[in-house]
Amino acid sequence: MEEHTAIGLPRHDPGWLIDTAFTEQLADRIKENLRIRRMSAFRVRDPFTGEVREEIPGGGYIVRRDLLERELAIRAANAGTRILLKTRCTGFLKENGRVIGVKTDREDLPELRAEVVICADGLHSARDGRAAGEITAGENLDFGSGVNLELANLKDAEPGTVELYLAAADRDLNYKHLVVHEEGQCFLSFSSLSNFEEFKKRTDNILSEKLRRAQCLDVGGYLSRRHSGLFFKTLVKDGVIFIGDASGGGGAIHGMIQGQLAVGVAARAIEKNDSSLNILSRYQDLVRDTFQGALFYWFFVRKNYGTFTDWIERMRNIRVPEV
Repeated sequence: MEEHTAIGLPRHDPGWLIDTAFTEQLADRIKENLRIRRMSAFRVRDPFTGEVREEIPGGGYIVRRDLLERELAIRAANAGTRILLKTRCTGFLKENGRVIGVKTDREDLPELRAEVVICADGLHSARDGRAAGEITAGENLDFGSGVNLELANLKDAEPGTVELYLAAADRDLNYKHLVVHEEGQCFLSFSSLSNFEEFKKRTDNILSEKLRRAQCLDVGGYLSRRHSGLFFKTLVKDGVIFIGDASGGGGAIHGMIQGQLAVGVAARAIEKNDSSLNILSRYQDLVRDTFQGALFYWFFVRKNYGTFTDWIERMRNIRVPEV
């Protein structure tokens, strides 16, 4: 089910797929149909001096996320998946406390029943969606929002790189990450369009200089959570599995891996004709084991891992188990 009118839209993500063995397999499968660029470097820079504090060769891939999602949807449809556009889930159907399906906003399809529901409705899920009230009790739900911009006429930026700027005392600069797709073209987030225009006028940092003449091609809104990437304590309930941002997780690749694990566990539950918490909890165990020590806990990388170099190396060691 997709509540919007097109797969991949509106776009919320700049398109960085972090370096894991799973990412390599994904890139190999889609490269014939989709432009996907192997990164040359991930850099951590001082925005005032331009000093490169860390330079990590590689770092993953860069891709247009809207096009990637459409490619994956095509493959899913060709494999027999039913895709329902403009269909919003309005609540869970329950029987004796167990989720047995979902309610929708469509008059012609008011409900859908399922042996297992996989919930992937993003950060909105934790704020006011399906995860809210089900698995978020006691969790840190510090939400924010902003705009993710596609920009052209960027100056002095190498295609196929991600540059992260750290400046703890400057809210507008700290953790700005520039995802450079093609020559002069990138994705970058700001609190608002007006914030972007004001930022370009600054003369005290190298990022503003790079963006001085940049023009906006596309604006996509997004919801953020400071503790995104730190999974919620509970990831499953009777009849339902939560994945990606809906589970407290972060990072596109982490979410895709969760999806693969969730489908495997759901298939086993259907085979056994048992979608109870006792069976589905296997998914929660798999998530904890797979990502142990390698969370996409973006804003706390240095606190938890020391360096981004060590963090990315841990990502490269992620292995997806057979379910």
